[in-house]
Amino acid sequence: MAVWMWLVIGILVGFSGGYGLSVVLHSKTFAGTLREDHSDSTEAPYLFLELEHGGLEKIHKYRTVTFKVKIEDYLPRR
Repeated sequence: MAVWMWLVIGILVGFSGGYGLSVVLHSKTFAGTLREDHSDSTEAPYLFLELEHGGLEKIHKYRTVTFKVKIEDYLPRR
């Protein structure tokens, strides 16, 4: 095979291996849900933090945590 073919294969193998390793090392464990409520259009949105079981320990243990975001409107608009 030509040198360029080996180069392309090496780049693809390196990319897929690096991506797989980053997924394993940086697996996302969510600490809870950040809920955003836009019920009142005249005011800024209300933010609520709903922690999962063990979420507070995750916040204290890790320097960076991840939250799921849920946008919901609970009050009907008039």
